[in-house]
Amino acid sequence: MSTAAERNARTCRHFTGIQNVCRADIDPMPLRQLRSEMSADAVALLSPGLPAVWPCTNPSLGHFCGSHVLPTAEEAAAEEAETQRLIVAVLGGLCPTCSKPLDVYEDGNVQIQSCKEHGFVSRGCKRAGGP
Repeated sequence: MSTAAERNARTCRHFTGIQNVCRADIDPMPLRQLRSEMSADAVALLSPGLPAVWPCTNPSLGHFCGSHVLPTAEEAAAEEAETQRLIVAVLGGLCPTCSKPLDVYEDGNVQIQSCKEHGFVSRGCKRAGGP
């Protein structure tokens, strides 16, 4: 399995998530490759449990959209630093935007943290350690 820094370095700079149109205005869903369509050698390189792989995040697939651009080393490092800043803020109970304490609610085994000012919401299973 790769580190977050390695994933950032191989993820297209336009990528915003598999459920979103990217910054280049392209829907990534039609570009995905299902595990069932891949060779056993290719599947062995994947993270366990992923049902599909997107070329936006895995250039080794060899097929891309016409707008695919890898980030520079500086952009990948900046993305990793921002991800770490967000994780530290949320795990510390702070809004990642304004650094004010998050409101905490519980709904069964789900712990919900939110910032009413910014609309930030984080959810996590209490049994697994919360958000």
